[in-house]
Amino acid sequence: MVMNRRSFACGVAASAAALRSFGEADAQTAPTPVEIAIISGSGSEVLQVAADRFAPKDGLAVKLQQFGNTSDLAQSVAAGRSPFGQLGMATVIPAISHGADIIVVATSAYTFKDKSGHSWATNNLVVRDDGSIKTAADLKGKAIAVNDLGSTFNYLLRDYLAANKIDPDRDVKIIGVNFPQMPGALLTKQVDAAVMTTGGYIACLKRSPVKIISSPPDWMPQVPFDGFAVIVANKDYAKANHDVVVRLVKSMVLAFDALADDAQNHGGELDRATLMKTTGESEADVTTIVKEFDYYGRLRDVTQQPGEVPLKAFSFYDDLLVKTKQLDARLPESRAVDTSYLREAYRMLGRTGRNPA
Repeated sequence: MVMNRRSFACGVAASAAALRSFGEADAQTAPTPVEIAIISGSGSEVLQVAADRFAPKDGLAVKLQQFGNTSDLAQSVAAGRSPFGQLGMATVIPAISHGADIIVVATSAYTFKDKSGHSWATNNLVVRDDGSIKTAADLKGKAIAVNDLGSTFNYLLRDYLAANKIDPDRDVKIIGVNFPQMPGALLTKQVDAAVMTTGGYIACLKRSPVKIISSPPDWMPQVPFDGFAVIVANKDYAKANHDVVVRLVKSMVLAFDALADDAQNHGGELDRATLMKTTGESEADVTTIVKEFDYYGRLRDVTQQPGEVPLKAFSFYDDLLVKTKQLDARLPESRAVDTSYLREAYRMLGRTGRNPA
């Protein structure tokens, strides 16, 4: 077969075009979409930093879906409509005990302790500063808002009230109010107190005098807040997409590292910018939050490495739920927590973590 110059040139051009097309297709391979359901107005800085900075490098396009309450969120993950979700551990345990097809794969909340050992929480018990409520005893006969009756804050609040000789079923009225609506509910006197986020507290301060009378770390110093919020995955999704779960957990590990370094060495610049993005708060409001709570003005250390599945926290909240009569008996740990994704993510990063097993 004799190939003339023209046909040879055409063949070369076609081959080059094919190679170029293959290269472009390879370079433009779409990242794997990953949706994580979160509660609107709740803290999600770790997830946002992971989504913005680290997940794309591992081929993941992370989107945070906002839900109004924990019940709808848990149902969405259990039904497989959302592959992942961020929930409180005390919400997860009852859901699993009642058959929800979900599993805990990582922690997602990070906390700090100052030099005195005090834990700083993102939520506080807030009241109007009109003198009507000064201590826990004054809550008797009042209406108190929590973000959802199935939320961890509800169970912690109930235990706090009981410890102060207030029957949570008879002496107060606990009402479910979404985080974004709490400031309005408190200031219009629909409720007398609310377990609200720092952003909600600042929103109240801008409109009327309010004050914090307590916070969960004060209520229960033994609470392992580092395991307070966890990432759950739909079991079927996790089984079919093991590598996606590992890559997501890995991106969270790196996000924790970035936020820890930011808090300790850069005055919280990244945290403040991310807080503005996740809550919609203005720079002025975030600055007020930082000043009000003296964030970064204290020597603080990150107390939990990212993704460390909170076995200690699981035991604590399991006992709390039995104590507050939300569960008849403890839930076997093996039904709720799967550490395999965490262990693999840590191996990929060449580390072991303090509690990888």
